Amino acid sequence: MLKTANKARKTYNIYDNDFVRRYADDHYYAFTRGKVLVVISNGTPERKSIIITNHRFKEDDILCNELDRSDCVDVTNNGIEVPMNGEPKIYVPKSINTNIKPTSTGSFIYMTYFVIYLMLFYL
Repeated sequence: MLKTANKARKTYNIYDNDFVRRYADDHYYAFTRGKVLVVISNGTPERKSIIITNHRFKEDDILCNELDRSDCVDVTNNGIEVPMNGEPKIYVPKSINTNIKPTSTGSFIYMTYFVIYLMLFYL
């Protein structure tokens, strides 16, 4: 999974774009860097959908999770509804998705720490 996140970072030039906080509450945090939307949790297994209304995507865009290709969400005029269950998500528009092959090594907790690391040290 770390390998997949690192490939996404390089493929979409995340480091060349500004960090913008899009959502925050006690358990979940979302930010964008360029056309990449990252949603992470503090490890809570709580199943909940969060709605991100502060975003830069166009209505009718479809965003797909680089870590799980079956996880795609629609951008509507109400925002982006992201189903969460404690797993980190790295969404990119389906129109630019480059089919990075997800890897299943590592755990979701370590992935969350890795994403936080990227967020803190590559701003």
